[in-house]
Amino acid sequence: MEFWGAKVEPKRDFDGDVSEGEQVHITQASLDFEGDKKDRADLFVSVGGRTKYFIGSLSQENTCHMKLDLIFEEKFVLSHTLNSGSVHFTGYTTPSVKSLVTDQGTSGTSQK
Repeated sequence: MEFWGAKVEPKRDFDGDVSEGEQVHITQASLDFEGDKKDRADLFVSVGGRTKYFIGSLSQENTCHMKLDLIFEEKFVLSHTLNSGSVHFTGYTTPSVKSLVTDQGTSGTSQK
């Protein structure tokens, strides 16, 4: 298990690449805020180039960070709606479930 983090700049997407046999587990999002305290950051994710999904909203006035439980085994894209300020996403990487099952399946075979 290794720490994972991304800073998503304003008006930019973050392309999250996932290594073969690994998964990214995002556990928190937080504001690095430079704008008006009343501005709201809507957070979005898309996986594999498909539909963009709403994750939640952050604001300096109400909620400047949130817990998440997002797991990705393929390329994903993070974005937000702030015009100034960034959003930090943090979590960790682990071996994917698929790689663990494959490893267990092949480790029990004997060669003659």
